[in-house]
Amino acid sequence: MRHLSCAAAALCLILPALLVSCSETQLVTVYEQPSIVGQPDALGATQWADEFQQRTIAASDILFLVDDSCSMSEEQEELSENFDAFIANFVGTNLDYHIGVVRAALSSGSNPFDPGNPDEWGRLESASDGARWLSADTNDIVTEFNDMANVGTNGGDCEMALQASFSALFTEASPGGYNEGFYRDDAHLTLVVISDENDHGDESVPIGPSCNGIDPQEYSDWLTGLKGYNNLDKISFTAIVGGDNGCSANGNDADPAPNYMQVVDAVDGNFLSICDDDWSTFLTELGLEASGLKRSFQLRRIPVEGTLVLTIDGAAPEAATWTYDRQRNSIDFPIEHVPAELAIVRVEYELQEDTGVVVPPLDE
Repeated sequence: MRHLSCAAAALCLILPALLVSCSETQLVTVYEQPSIVGQPDALGATQWADEFQQRTIAASDILFLVDDSCSMSEEQEELSENFDAFIANFVGTNLDYHIGVVRAALSSGSNPFDPGNPDEWGRLESASDGARWLSADTNDIVTEFNDMANVGTNGGDCEMALQASFSALFTEASPGGYNEGFYRDDAHLTLVVISDENDHGDESVPIGPSCNGIDPQEYSDWLTGLKGYNNLDKISFTAIVGGDNGCSANGNDADPAPNYMQVVDAVDGNFLSICDDDWSTFLTELGLEASGLKRSFQLRRIPVEGTLVLTIDGAAPEAATWTYDRQRNSIDFPIEHVPAELAIVRVEYELQEDTGVVVPPLDE
């Protein structure tokens, strides 16, 4: 689970600036360049190196799932007030982005405990000109987003952002669907849930029928496979919720949200307490991730962990700014230390599988 902490203010100013400074740079493709650095003798371990270039992406789809139940007015205002921090990372870049908003508290309108017609779940809110998502061509995008994100507080008690996002990206995104054209297979996908309740998709509300939404395990499996297991870095899931234990601070209250936290854990997502008194730094970092900078680099071979040596543009970063994930065999960076656009990340290590006699082929 990634928790996007409030990093130092100076850092948050530097990172967006890096994106803007590269705005005239032609988009490039991530490459991996393995090489054999050396093999001192027949019995020595092979020194292997993987080299990556921090990618720039062509397209990004961002979907905000906003709880519109009766207790969410202050939280909607908090999102609106800090959206400029999020979108600042896109200004001056060549990124082709779609930003949409979907209501998370599904209801028939007449009965708050009735989730209503599944055929209408997950439909995008409309901008003032009728557009169903915002893009680089949108005039006054901050004002338009604020109008869309303030979805009101007349939603029902079937708060289930997981189902809403599934419907938005699957059912309604199909040919002829209400959201057709918003989701793109080749774009980076960012999902942001804002709710002061747990997801009720797999449970009954206090009175009335079951909400009949997707359960968190089924949702996690679907989301993991949406772009393929090897492309998990093309998906970002963020929960701005009460966390495992709920919260009460800064005039806000939220119930525990174990179903959302289960998804965060399953897909290595992001979490911010909805009771936090300052969302600006978090949304700045989240916008940086949504703009497509890669935070995970998968190695070509299995390393002897103690031999890992990492450099970024030829300089060694502090050890605390990156980790090695044994399960995914990847070098991971927290979002506040993600390598800058077009940076060269080089990882040298000894091969765990190598006996020192046979050099592994480069084309595997």
